[in-house]
Amino acid sequence: MSREITYVKPHDLIIIGLDTEDREENPLYDERVFQPVNEALVKNIMVYGIQQPVLVRQEASRYYVVDGRQRTRAARRAATLQDAAGEYQVKVPVREVRADDKRIAGIMVSTNELRQDDEVLTKATKASRLLDLVGDINEVAIAFGRTPQQIRNWLKLAEADEGIHEAIKTGVISASAGIELARYPREEQEEALERAVKAAGGKAVSEADAR
Repeated sequence: MSREITYVKPHDLIIIGLDTEDREENPLYDERVFQPVNEALVKNIMVYGIQQPVLVRQEASRYYVVDGRQRTRAARRAATLQDAAGEYQVKVPVREVRADDKRIAGIMVSTNELRQDDEVLTKATKASRLLDLVGDINEVAIAFGRTPQQIRNWLKLAEADEGIHEAIKTGVISASAGIELARYPREEQEEALERAVKAAGGKAVSEADAR
């Protein structure tokens, strides 16, 4: 990773999935790019600028964001507001990462995990994508700061019936209960979910209920 910091206009940085049509097939894709922009962060950047450099990958003289998507999006909003007010537009400090796709994906996951804890379903999806790329569950475990067994649990959940995913998202079952239900053969999971919900009597299904 280069130690040199360069200052770039926020709209000149490329966020995969937001500025491109790429999705999960690209190691730099992160579904959180579609979350609402943090307005508190926008205001902070307008006053103090960006203190922590955004990590980027340079390809054909263009900068692709590896880590710092939310800062970049907030900086874009701040720059737009500053431009409308006739003020100096904020620039983003960037540091270039020089690595192959496998290492880039690991850096993206590990920096995000250290800073913000994703929902388990998001972790499971990311773990599955990273495993497809690196092919080694131990590397995935290191990137997430978890044990290989925890990663295996997430992978099971990622492959589970969509009904289990939806039940977790809506709070009908806990993520740990979802992992337990994911241990059933795929063709039995929907029925197992129905039994667990019925046994819980309208309450959120716990891990114990799912067994």
